Amino acid sequence: MQLVRKFLGDKKVRQSMMLLTTSVAIMPLTLAINYFLTKLLGKEGFGDFSLVTNVFVFLQVVFNFGFFYSAGRLLAISKDERQQREYYGVGIMVVFVLFLIQSIIMYIFISTFNIFSNQNVQNIILFCIPFSCVFLFVNFNEQLLQGGNKIVLLSLSRLLPKALFLIFLIFTFFSFPEEKDVKTIFKLFLILSFLSYSIIVFLVRPIFNNFKFRLVEIRNATAAYGFNIYIGSLIAVGASTLSGILISFFGVSNTEVGFYSIALQFSAPLSLVPNVLATVAFKQFANSDFLDKKLVIAMYSISIFSLLAIFVIAKPMILLIYGTEYVKASQLIFILSIGSILYGISDFYNRFLLSKGEGKLLRDISFFVGGTLLISNIILIRSYGATGAAFSTVISGLMYVILIIFNFRKLNIKIC
Repeated sequence: MQLVRKFLGDKKVRQSMMLLTTSVAIMPLTLAINYFLTKLLGKEGFGDFSLVTNVFVFLQVVFNFGFFYSAGRLLAISKDERQQREYYGVGIMVVFVLFLIQSIIMYIFISTFNIFSNQNVQNIILFCIPFSCVFLFVNFNEQLLQGGNKIVLLSLSRLLPKALFLIFLIFTFFSFPEEKDVKTIFKLFLILSFLSYSIIVFLVRPIFNNFKFRLVEIRNATAAYGFNIYIGSLIAVGASTLSGILISFFGVSNTEVGFYSIALQFSAPLSLVPNVLATVAFKQFANSDFLDKKLVIAMYSISIFSLLAIFVIAKPMILLIYGTEYVKASQLIFILSIGSILYGISDFYNRFLLSKGEGKLLRDISFFVGGTLLISNIILIRSYGATGAAFSTVISGLMYVILIIFNFRKLNIKIC
């Protein structure tokens, strides 16, 4: 009993358990959200919703320019609570400036070029642009709350938008069961996301003292390493979020985008497991020259167990929740799960290098990983659709593991 109390008394253990619990809770939430979306929108409408979401997720990668990575590391090495709240204040202002730039560029681009064969998708994107700052807040929260070791708020930022969205989807389904248009559902999603992130900002209690000085610090950090990480992320993460868009581009309809989205949301939590441990330990990483061996063993053990669990439950869960017409999603889950585990393990080591400001190295790794994913996607999606996109994730994940381990050994970083 004393050993249990000592175990639970460790702050890092409690934080890890909280984020792991959040990650586990997100999975049934996501499944329930997708269930009601498929019932309210139909297969084609759900595919359109998934495509529009992919577009805006890609945009938040394009338009962050490395500021959030820089602010997150500055928070990690800061020991002063007031100083950390000043970084949050600057970060929030940066979000709205980036959002303004993104909105202007996207409105001009979408209005000028007819890049989507489905005019409805084009109209939904134009409608969503003025409210799309919520997607930038996702990246903002992930980087800054991690850097400040605010694990409770990080858990809340991941869980609250989904929980509220699900509640309103259930209400809509039982009160107005007729099929809805995608624009109406997206409006609901954006409003609830904005409300959720507003609550997070309020709880962080940002302050705007020393604004100019903190802005210069973040700008200098971005020039030193944040922008390099951004360039790499643009290639690697950008290529990943492009997968759903390319499935639509090369496919006949957006139905396969919906299948891929369901499978991805099923398998994505696997990559979150190593990330949970790295997120909790990020502040420790920034002030240590070696990796804790116990942490590494825990990461591998939990990852392998989670992968086996997904293999067992994937198909029965798809059949139970969505029915036989969505069975293809279960086939994609098996492939994407392997890719997610490879990415998750690599991201664990990546976080250590990120905490050390190894921007150029991470940029170069991301170039190779993102390039591998993009080339694989273009080759395989043409012939195999969503299945090709899933296999591309495995190929690029293997490349990621090889490169990250090679560079760890090259830098002579010990695990002890």
